[in-house]
Amino acid sequence: MGDQSATAPQSVVSTPGAEHKLLFLDGGTGHLLKERGVKTSVAGHSKWGNSFLVPALANEDAPDAVREVHEEYIVAGCTVITANNFPCTPWGLSRIDRGEDFIRLTKAAAVIARAAADAAQAVNPAPQQTPGRHTFGTSLPADQRKVADSAAAAGEAGSPLVAGVLPPLGESYSTEGGQLAAELNQPVYYQIAEALKPTVDVLICETMASSYEACAAASAAAAVGLPVWVALTIRDAQDAAMRSGEAVAPLAARLASLPGVTAVLLNCSAPQAISAALPQLRAAVPAGVRVGAYGNGFRSTTSEWLARQGGGASSFTVPKLHRDPGDYDDGGMITSEAYVRYAREWVAAGASIVGGCCGIGPAHMKAVREAFQAADAGQ
Repeated sequence: MGDQSATAPQSVVSTPGAEHKLLFLDGGTGHLLKERGVKTSVAGHSKWGNSFLVPALANEDAPDAVREVHEEYIVAGCTVITANNFPCTPWGLSRIDRGEDFIRLTKAAAVIARAAADAAQAVNPAPQQTPGRHTFGTSLPADQRKVADSAAAAGEAGSPLVAGVLPPLGESYSTEGGQLAAELNQPVYYQIAEALKPTVDVLICETMASSYEACAAASAAAAVGLPVWVALTIRDAQDAAMRSGEAVAPLAARLASLPGVTAVLLNCSAPQAISAALPQLRAAVPAGVRVGAYGNGFRSTTSEWLARQGGGASSFTVPKLHRDPGDYDDGGMITSEAYVRYAREWVAAGASIVGGCCGIGPAHMKAVREAFQAADAGQ
């Protein structure tokens, strides 16, 4: 596809302020691909046939399905879409003897996301266009046109931003190995960042569970010269602590001081826990660095899931977290109305990037985007 150099102005992904708009990150991609039964070559490996290797291989085996998810988030109003490369790690792919393919699959994920963003720009080349004048893709319902057009105006160039991911390089949420493991992983993080650099606008070090992991990934990402966002996963509790047990605030301040880091976020955690921790995060981070949040949509928390796996570390015990049963539907998924309420809390606490993680889909993000559009219009 050639060199798809990022063209979004640095101000859009760096410092917030009155002149900078709220950014709407997309929701989960891997869960949607699994739910939809996307067929990939991992089907030949019975043990992993319904694992997150499905979305990893979908970048090559089912690229149209991946692009369709990106397009749905753009139509929903998301102004930042995330490449589907979170599961494309040597550790994960080695389970099916594909570990050496992680860079190729990472690049493929970025190209798919960029193509979706470029298509949005093609139908809406400037943010000043009249809302509703164009649709994204084919036969978009009239009531969604305004949302799609405003999403395409995410950057001053008229295109949604594309984020590439530096994910955990072992089991997500694990804090084993400490500093040594993080240092050994840093060259791989750099390889991933280099692979993504020609195609994306920003790099997100995502679902970082410890200070060692977060700093190693952020340092490697910053070395390639793109803006870096660091997203921390926290205990599903009111204590504003990492999965490792470390306090969020000091780590956030440390990350914000690293060259190239322009945002610190909380992700892959219960919305209630994020609401409790975000004020401390905002207070710890300088005004020139954005903060943001994108939570999970399951009533059953990650902390509860980890405890069921039999982990013995303190980070695997089940913390107390109040959840209003009315926030969730009969299937245990958060309702769009409840997720909007949490997004409002995050923005009130200083977040200028909001999105969704596992279990949050296009319908949730459409509701979030429209809620803030209505507020801006004074409705």
